[in-house]
Amino acid sequence: MKNYFRFFGIVALFVAIGFLTVSCSTEDNDEVGNLKGAWVSDNIVVTISGNNGTFTQINLTNTGWAIARERGWVAPGDEKFRNIKKTKDPLQWTAQSLLYDPNTYYSKGWRNCRIYISEDGKTFKVVCVGDTDPYINYTKK
Repeated sequence: MKNYFRFFGIVALFVAIGFLTVSCSTEDNDEVGNLKGAWVSDNIVVTISGNNGTFTQINLTNTGWAIARERGWVAPGDEKFRNIKKTKDPLQWTAQSLLYDPNTYYSKGWRNCRIYISEDGKTFKVVCVGDTDPYINYTKK
């Protein structure tokens, strides 16, 4: 009878270790965390999942992204953010953001940026290195 309990005790220990390992590795691989979901800025909607964010909507109003879309440079489904990675600060990430030239509405290419989310998780701002705009705000949809 002792061997029976010892065997199931060992099995239970391995199962518990397995659950802890899976839950920890899932958390560590979740780069975007509370950035997941749809966000609105400047008549665009960007949906973030995995380690990127894609345009899910570009409204055809008189904004820079609408003009870029009309010119065929960008479309829904294209990446807006890529390589999103957590920093040590739980409210910050690094990423690359696709930008357009406000004079021509064509690509300025990918710029390194930092994403700062508000403590309530309802807004974030993006600050890009070498960009003329100081930052761009997004609101949770």
